[in-house]
Amino acid sequence: MTVIAVFGSAFNPPHLGHMDVIRQCLPQVDQVLLIPSARHPFGKKMASFELRLKMVRIILQETLNNPENIILSSIENTLKHSTNHPIYSHTLLCSLLADNLSRGTQAEYRLVLGPDNLKRQNWSRFFRFREIDQQFGVLAVNQRLSVRSSPLRQQLQDNQQTARLQQTIHTQVGQELGQFLLDNNPYA
Repeated sequence: MTVIAVFGSAFNPPHLGHMDVIRQCLPQVDQVLLIPSARHPFGKKMASFELRLKMVRIILQETLNNPENIILSSIENTLKHSTNHPIYSHTLLCSLLADNLSRGTQAEYRLVLGPDNLKRQNWSRFFRFREIDQQFGVLAVNQRLSVRSSPLRQQLQDNQQTARLQQTIHTQVGQELGQFLLDNNPYA
């Protein structure tokens, strides 16, 4: 049976820390399914869904050369049209499972969680977290790179085109996405 890691994130913007999570998942699963949030469960403001998909494609191409076992999915964008509520991880996993069953295929899904979300006080905030544990399971990853989207967005919002900003952005998102962000700053 195919084992699929479900890696949901705002990817706002995607960064090398996200790519490191994928690298950690690949040896443990058959596929990694990347799912950008369409309607974040904790109400985060995000760049447009289409722009975040484009940014994920750019960084995937540069850092991982788009292997076939990494799949970028827009399922949350589809799901958001069927509800006014946030798209919770449990809802997403159940939708993925139902879709596979309707096509007559089987797969095991594992929700990818980093150390922050694995902390009891954070994991217990997830909708139906116990059912996720029992029905799907969790794939724990480490934070090996100290890169966060929030400070990146803040630096881009400040929009000071300095050599330091350029170096910081490039070291955190790669050359191609860094240049894209500097040229088309969606956070300014």
